[in-house]
This record gives sequence, structure tokens and C-alpha cells, in this order.
Amino acid sequence: MPRGGEWRAAALAGLLALPMTVAATAWPDVPLPDGAQSIEVAGEMLFNGLPMSTRKFRTRMRPEEVQRFYREQWAGAVVEDDLGTGTVMGHLQGRHYITVQVEAVGGGTEATVGVMDTRAKPSKQRPGDWLVQPANTEVLSDVQYLDLTGQPRTLALRNTLSPSQNYLFYRSRLAADDWKPEGAGCSVMASQCLVEFSRGGEHLSLAIQREGGSTTVLANRTGR
Repeated sequence: MPRGGEWRAAALAGLLALPMTVAATAWPDVPLPDGAQSIEVAGEMLFNGLPMSTRKFRTRMRPEEVQRFYREQWAGAVVEDDLGTGTVMGHLQGRHYITVQVEAVGGGTEATVGVMDTRAKPSKQRPGDWLVQPANTEVLSDVQYLDLTGQPRTLALRNTLSPSQNYLFYRSRLAADDWKPEGAGCSVMASQCLVEFSRGGEHLSLAIQREGGSTTVLANRTGR
């Protein structure tokens, strides 16, 4: 089960990791350090209804060297944010906002490069509308993978209910839409749990974790 900090990083990674293959010529070129090995990732995506693109790369350079590379590339026009598990560097280039998430891997670095079109019109559907939610729940991110079979979605939510209360809510409300629970549920004392539901050929998993005074729910739907 991922730790809370990793979930926050994953939610922000949704802002970083999105479509490189859709209308590729429309996306700006993002420089990579010399010797970097590019890694292909999923193509077309929507993040909170906005089109985005992504790519990853690995390099033997240390994270601080990669950060220095982008500071030089975007001199005077870069914003940095420490995630705890790594650093995110942001740069506005025309209508596109470019982010690079830098993390130490082995003796080198793995980085996720994301590009978002800041002038694109968002989807008419509000982020998170596809999944019922308890009252006073905050939508952190809603990512839809357009080029994968069934267009799976990942939704990150946060509220003040306990993991058990979240599970009981979803077990009750999803049953009304013919979702059937699979495996173990979530005990009253649990601080984290992974619960799963199925409906025909669809699958929905909820990774629920309590941290401090709030609970994060990471929902993944596949097979639609």
C-alpha cells in the first residue's frame, strides 16, 4: 500500500504525466540532458478535463545536476516545489506549462516531463463526476487515459471520514449501481485498506488511507 506522501506525489504526478502522442506537433519541444534515455509512457490523457502530454527519461546524472540543467535552460523563469520524494520544476512557455518531476533512482535520476495547454477548453464534465462521493469531499485530481482500452480513469479524493466510513459509504452507494464488492472490506480500526468492486466487465478499486486528520481515496476504474 502506498504511503500518504507517495499518494500526494501521485496526485501531482497526474499534473505532470499526460499526452505526448496527441497532436504531437502542437506540443513544444522540451530539452533533455545529454545522454538521457527517453521512456515512452501512456499517450492521450485528460487531467481535470484538460489535454496534457507526458514522457519520462532516465539519466546517470544526479538529481541536483538535472535540476541545474533546467535552471540553466529556463534561466530566471522556473518555479521549484519540493514534494519530499522529489522536486517539481515548472516553466511557462507561451501557452504551455511544462513541469519536470525529478526523483533519485539508484545512482541516477528518473524524471517525468509533462506539458499542459493552458488555453485549452476543459471538458464539460466536472472532475470526479463519474464517481459518487461523500459530502464535503475534495477532488484532488481526475485523470482519464484516452488511448487505452476502455479509457480507464484514476480519481484522487480527500475527506475527513475514516477509511471504514468511506468504505461503508461506497459499499452502500455502489450497490445501487450494481457494483458488487470483492474480497475483504475495511475494518473499523484500519488506517488503510484496499477494497475492490466489479460490475460486468468493469473493475473499480479504492485505495483508502488515513493521514493526520484527513483520508485520501485513490479510485481506479478499468474495463469500461
